Amino acid sequence: MVASKAVLLLGVSSFVLGFALRSQFGAPERPDCAGHAPVVVVGQPHVEPQTQQKQQTAAAAVGGTWNDENDVVIGLARSESAWKTEFRMFVGTLRHTGYKGRIVLFVHPSLLHEKIAAPLKETKEYLVSRGVELVGVRTTPCEFAFKPENVENYDLRKHCTVEYPLLQLEWARFAMSRDWLMQNPKTGWFLTTDVRDTFFQRPPFADLGPPSGSQVFVYEEYYGDTEKTIERGKMRGIDCTHWFCRLATKCYGDAAWKKYKSKPMLCAGQILGNRAGSIRMLNEFIDEMIANGKKGPSCVPPVLPDQPMMNYLIWSGLMNVTTVPYGDGPVLTIGGACTTNNGKRGLRDLLDFDSNQMIMDKKGRTAAVVHQWDRCGDWMERWLRHHLASFGELKLDKRWEAKESPSVETIAEPPKLKPTPPPAVPKGPRWVECADENSECKCTTEARFGSDDQWTTLNMDGKTSIMCLNSVAGGEFSDPAPGVPKNCECKVG
Repeated sequence: MVASKAVLLLGVSSFVLGFALRSQFGAPERPDCAGHAPVVVVGQPHVEPQTQQKQQTAAAAVGGTWNDENDVVIGLARSESAWKTEFRMFVGTLRHTGYKGRIVLFVHPSLLHEKIAAPLKETKEYLVSRGVELVGVRTTPCEFAFKPENVENYDLRKHCTVEYPLLQLEWARFAMSRDWLMQNPKTGWFLTTDVRDTFFQRPPFADLGPPSGSQVFVYEEYYGDTEKTIERGKMRGIDCTHWFCRLATKCYGDAAWKKYKSKPMLCAGQILGNRAGSIRMLNEFIDEMIANGKKGPSCVPPVLPDQPMMNYLIWSGLMNVTTVPYGDGPVLTIGGACTTNNGKRGLRDLLDFDSNQMIMDKKGRTAAVVHQWDRCGDWMERWLRHHLASFGELKLDKRWEAKESPSVETIAEPPKLKPTPPPAVPKGPRWVECADENSECKCTTEARFGSDDQWTTLNMDGKTSIMCLNSVAGGEFSDPAPGVPKNCECKVG
């Protein structure tokens, strides 16, 4: 008898695309999460026989078996601004793989109202039709004895939850998921994952056997592949010397960090475990968060996000998990493979693709879970547009609809464009890009840090260069757009 399994997916809502599996649903009753807003409950989706056969064939090919009817997918998806499109890639790809388990999303309470505006109603109907359970998240001003730094324009760090007034939403998502798990005992495997930048190519647990003991797996980001990167003249890969992992020093000091600085950076957006292991690990994580919430601004976001803290706990031996090398398990976090160490994005030379142009892991299998796809730039947009069209029920954002979907042959490399004459140089002062984020900007006039229409400007005052970093990461610029990729520009002319 195959043990039941569960997926716990947790993450931050954002722009996503859309498609899904046609399903029929029942409506069994299930207990609400205590302390939260009402839950919209639907039953498990029916999976068509053809899809079930594909799952069984795939499992046999890799030697794994699974029964995901009791799997649970949990994600934080509270943002109102992206409700028209945000759920469709995440929910749609997961259902399309044939996943039959439960999906639970923590959402803004207004989505649960019976009378809601047309755009929200359409979103709600989409989610319910895919068998998604919605849990309202009530927020409140945080009750810190201090003022956190630079949180005014970032909702996930600006607010705490009613149940956890010392946990900003960025951290409280772990506590909400732990509480949900405590009240739902009939679960097996759990995958905690970000929602914003994740899609699925195969069922998440197709390669796993029955869970046992107290298991938790945490996945390394791309650490470097000498054979492929040395010829580029520069090593690529992310270890804990990276500024993001090093943020732990702001709270814990340099001594502990120096002991693990050469270790691969572990990703807090993807954590896989069985029920016992996940509850144990989440308890340890949440206890540390609550303790840090009493220390000061250097020990809470944005100075100390969850990922640097998790790396400190694991690599210091304070949290017992199994770390998984890049590409070895069902999760493939490709952000580091799509970027250089100085922040350049949009590369694809370190990724492998199968005969259907699906992204493969390091064992030559189609990766089940693809994470951090948004770091991969234009080629990923073309890739997604091509593959999403094949799933049916496609609903693209307007900025995608105007683009022609390429053939498989044109996906492998970006299309070659005809050369165009260089644009005329405008007269008068203008801003010229001088550095990617985390790189040095050569400038003697004024430098600015940001993106689009959000910038922080500094006068160089006789200096000839400046690091393109925010003040939290040790730079001189305040962060005008937390959570958004940025660059630096120099004023010339």
